[in-house]
Amino acid sequence: IWLDLGEVRELAKVRVNGQDVATCWKKPFRVEITSLVRPLQNELQITVANLWPNRLIGDAALAAERQIAWSTYKPFKPGAPLLASGLLGPVTLLQEIEP
Repeated sequence: IWLDLGEVRELAKVRVNGQDVATCWKKPFRVEITSLVRPLQNELQITVANLWPNRLIGDAALAAERQIAWSTYKPFKPGAPLLASGLLGPVTLLQEIEP
């Protein structure tokens, strides 16, 4: 059984039923999860890293004391368009059929 994350920008850490599976950082964003899948209930956790420019764009709209990132260089203005980032999907399960 494969977990296909579709499109990811830029990193995705995958956990199944409390076990680390992989950190996906390049295409195809797909991991094999057969040994971790249970017959009934399963827990899937995907942690995705956002892009640094998006953090700076978000901070530009905040008061200085609420900003998370710090930089002397301020290339982004509040309201600047965000870059595509995160788990864009579609997320699907694929099953290999044995011949």
